[in-house]
Amino acid sequence: MMRSNGANFYRMATDALAEAFAIEDVDGRLVWANNAASTMLADLTGGRRLCEGDLIREYFPQVFDEAGNACDESQTMQRLALDTNATHDNVIRGAETASGMRWFSCRSVPMSDPLTGERCVVHSLTEVTEQRRLQAELERHERHLQLALEYGPIGMAVVSGDGRFTEANPAFCRLVGWDREQLIGGPIRSITHRDDFVAVEAMARRTLSGGHESFQIEMRFVGRDGTPIPVRAVVALVGEAKGAHNFMMQCVDITAQKRVEAAQIEALRKERQLVSDLREVERLRADFVATASHELRTPLVSLLGFCELMAEELDGAASVAELRPLVESATRNGHRLQQLIDDLLAIAQIEAGGMNRRFDPVSVASLVGSVGELMAVIARREHVDLDLDVGDEVGWVIGDAEQLERVLLNIVGNAVKFTPAGGRVRLSATTSPQAMDEVVLEVEDTGIGIPLAEQDQLFTRFYRSSTARAAAVAGTGLGLAIAAEIVDAHDGSIAVTSRPGEGSTFTIRLPRSPIKQADWSI
Repeated sequence: MMRSNGANFYRMATDALAEAFAIEDVDGRLVWANNAASTMLADLTGGRRLCEGDLIREYFPQVFDEAGNACDESQTMQRLALDTNATHDNVIRGAETASGMRWFSCRSVPMSDPLTGERCVVHSLTEVTEQRRLQAELERHERHLQLALEYGPIGMAVVSGDGRFTEANPAFCRLVGWDREQLIGGPIRSITHRDDFVAVEAMARRTLSGGHESFQIEMRFVGRDGTPIPVRAVVALVGEAKGAHNFMMQCVDITAQKRVEAAQIEALRKERQLVSDLREVERLRADFVATASHELRTPLVSLLGFCELMAEELDGAASVAELRPLVESATRNGHRLQQLIDDLLAIAQIEAGGMNRRFDPVSVASLVGSVGELMAVIARREHVDLDLDVGDEVGWVIGDAEQLERVLLNIVGNAVKFTPAGGRVRLSATTSPQAMDEVVLEVEDTGIGIPLAEQDQLFTRFYRSSTARAAAVAGTGLGLAIAAEIVDAHDGSIAVTSRPGEGSTFTIRLPRSPIKQADWSI
């Protein structure tokens, strides 16, 4: 056994230390242990008194290296130190006690007695049972976190303080449509919608300055194909080291929610539009009732008055020449009443499911000629020039001749009615330069015109333009609405261009028929 004159002094000195020290000889037996080591080793043996010569291995049955790997049974702390003649740091497992397994950190230093030259190993022991438990708990939590990152349905990513991705789970990669390899190391700005990045950056800076530990924001990422991806993100400051900060982002795709919100906004807009339309319909209805009452009452009063005058003239044996103006006025007012009633019946038929129509080949030239003949008398009476222009080979259309004539009579009639004396109205029929299978009918006038803001409403039932109301021209606002319905039923279109004070041009486009009436009857 090792002996030394200063042994007692050194033992007294080490007994005063809180750290446990023990000396083991080359045979693996205890040479000496200070008070802290004696207490520690006694705890491992249930309080048995330690004796010099005890085998140290009985107290520490297994040795582990610094990485936590179990050493070979032959590799005791003493052998590791002596064989290499170097200091060794190991983790050793103590004998199991009633309180469970206990673990120790051990530094083993090979030494020689300066007097005898005998080799020995000095061990310094520190219990690390609690540290290992905490380490195991931390590792368990880290495994759980790793599993959550790997398999969780919520997209999670870690972003460094300088705005670069350091981690991204599969759910986040699926959410934004980018591979993990493409994200890691890249700036978050590169996949953030440019309109949202400023707000995200401002909130991140506020968090870094200590204003908040986390923040929530709705933002948009940009997918690989450029598609915006709306998400709700919760961003938290997860730690700092040497001035470096990291942010943990948890993102949920809210595309479906945004669609629902957009649908709700659109539904609300439509509801408000419907309310506005209903109010407008009610206003138009009120206007129509007032206008229709006036339109019905005025010619009726005139008819009754003229009839009374004719009765008086007949009583006085008036001549035919004297009665003619009265008869003509009564006739005009009768036609006016008939037109109003026809319009009301047409609207009623349309609302009931459609007007009665018979589709046959219709000669465009004949249609224009018929309308021109009917309107010529009215145009002359109003001192308006009426020109007809039918292009060569304009051909035929398939349709209801009576209803098509009604459309042209209404539009030409309006043109004459709204054109001051001395003005001109032109009715033309040509084929479309863009499509030879299309007939174009145009009614052009030099009348009072229609404001641009009102032109889209001209074909709405009961609508009358401000220029018509200002000129106090009679009408119900039904004619153009009926004309539009008839043209639409013929797979055609109707449009208007106009400037106040310069006149208007109404354009009707109808499909051109490739056959004539003779071919149709075969």
